[in-house]
Amino acid sequence: MKKISISIVLLLMVNFISAQKDIQYGVKLGFNVSTLNGDLQDSGYKPGIIIGGVVDFIFNDKFSLQPEILYSSQGGTYSVKTIEEPAQVTTDYSLNLGYLAIPVMGQYHFSNFFVEFGPQISFLMFAERHNEKVSTYDDVIAVVTSKDDLKDQIKPVDFGLNFGLGCDFTKRTTLNFRYNLGLDSVINDNSTMSKDAKNSVFSLALAVRI
Repeated sequence: MKKISISIVLLLMVNFISAQKDIQYGVKLGFNVSTLNGDLQDSGYKPGIIIGGVVDFIFNDKFSLQPEILYSSQGGTYSVKTIEEPAQVTTDYSLNLGYLAIPVMGQYHFSNFFVEFGPQISFLMFAERHNEKVSTYDDVIAVVTSKDDLKDQIKPVDFGLNFGLGCDFTKRTTLNFRYNLGLDSVINDNSTMSKDAKNSVFSLALAVRI
């Protein structure tokens, strides 16, 4: 149902494009911090980047529609504590997810500022996990690191909603702060990982119109 609703919103927003007064193209570059909300133990944030292109369909001085095509590096960290007799074991995981993200943002402008809202569909490009296993017994500490390819355990498509605000420094330069809320778990049903883990991403990016 969520996928159907977002698809309908995308279609409705695209239908408004025919009413635009002006079209502008640009590039976007920024960074994000992301995590996975759900039942992962001791989840934390990891840094990433976003880079890509934007198109502005300007209807008037108040309303515009901005589709984007972005590469977004996301994911999160989490820890699992176990006991492997006679040692206590803590395994720290860093999950790295690379997406081709396509947000479609409706923007309302006032003065040099704007607020925005819109759906986003993201296609998984890669998924890997870096593991650091620390075993402690008395005063002896053993550390083992490894890396897993998890693309078969992560859903290939993710749906989300974006909320943001920004500032137009000039007619060609915009600074934008945005939050992406994942609507569904990114973990496949056949995965050995915890099943509830939704994307949660804060981003800050600079867009320059060409």
